[in-house]
Amino acid sequence: MRIRKQPNMLSYLREYGGYSFAERPFSETDSLILAQLAYLKYEGLVPGFRGERKAAKPISFRELAANPLRDKMFADPVYGKKYARLFGLVSGCRRFKELKADYFVNIVSQGGGEREIQFSAITFFLEGGRWKEGARSSDRCVYVAFRGTDENLIGWKEDLNMSYMTPVPSQKAALAYFRKVASLHDGPILIGGHSKGGNLAVFAAAVCGLRLQNRIQRVYSFDGPGFPGDFCRTQGYRRIAGKICKIVPAYSMIGMVLQNQISAYPVESMGRGIFQHDMFHWIIKDGDFCYRKGIYLRAVRRMRAVNAWISSLSVGERQDFVNIVYDILSSADAKTIYELSKKPLRRLRSIAKAVRGLDRTAKNFMKSVWKRFFRAYFQVRTRTRK
Repeated sequence: MRIRKQPNMLSYLREYGGYSFAERPFSETDSLILAQLAYLKYEGLVPGFRGERKAAKPISFRELAANPLRDKMFADPVYGKKYARLFGLVSGCRRFKELKADYFVNIVSQGGGEREIQFSAITFFLEGGRWKEGARSSDRCVYVAFRGTDENLIGWKEDLNMSYMTPVPSQKAALAYFRKVASLHDGPILIGGHSKGGNLAVFAAAVCGLRLQNRIQRVYSFDGPGFPGDFCRTQGYRRIAGKICKIVPAYSMIGMVLQNQISAYPVESMGRGIFQHDMFHWIIKDGDFCYRKGIYLRAVRRMRAVNAWISSLSVGERQDFVNIVYDILSSADAKTIYELSKKPLRRLRSIAKAVRGLDRTAKNFMKSVWKRFFRAYFQVRTRTRK
């Protein structure tokens, strides 16, 4: 069945882009847009951190649009056209065009263990407008945006590493980045991200210390995965919990993974299956999300099963499972999900060969792990039917 097209963040920009932040205060929808903008390829266009002698300055979206190399920002074979449309609206509208960007960082490392990292962040400056109701138009606020998982397979592995490792390298990098930005600028701070970026935002906010936590006004996690229960019980997490705004699609597949004690606000999405995770599909009407009363039962069952399955595995078993899966995918000689989709028959043959090449211990282990997954799924399904 074809889903009828609904208004989204692009529609919001067309309808409300003419309002300044002084006329219409910063909202969750604006935060969503900044979280999405964190995915653009800003290398060579937005400054990074620099020493006192270096005179690079933050750059506005209007100035970025005038750069002859701007098309580099949209170098993504799947989302490039959407990124270009989003940026065109942002850089041309009164609301966002003078908003400045700075401190762009992008790190991808294929090293093992502590060196497996995919991390990217950027900082936006909200000036001359209200970033919340009651704020003065002269107040300056910075928005620290963390990118979620991109096309690099090592980033997907790092996501899986979160099931047994806290902190993972990108979480450490997020904390260091946040502290660095906060040390360079006084005043209130907003922090957010989509997918893994939302997880990084919450982690940095929870671990940064009381002094910086007092400066944080809001933490936005857009369908970001949660944390192990022990982390959620830490003093730092409890202090920041009331400032976390977690928004997930009603059929969330990512944001409900791992234990999470923060109530999530479900919103309607045009996407099906995993495409619910794509923020371009999230429905926005009259300047706000289309909220639901709760997550759909099918999504609840699925995530309860996944979380029960993860809990049934020891830390060592989770690590072994992740490493075996990644090694199998790596046999296809691809570093990105886009490369993995090219020459699919050759890639599949390589993957099949790697599966056949597993020793008996590894094969028995993988069978056991998958059996536990299906057992958890059917147990959850039986309980939720009663």
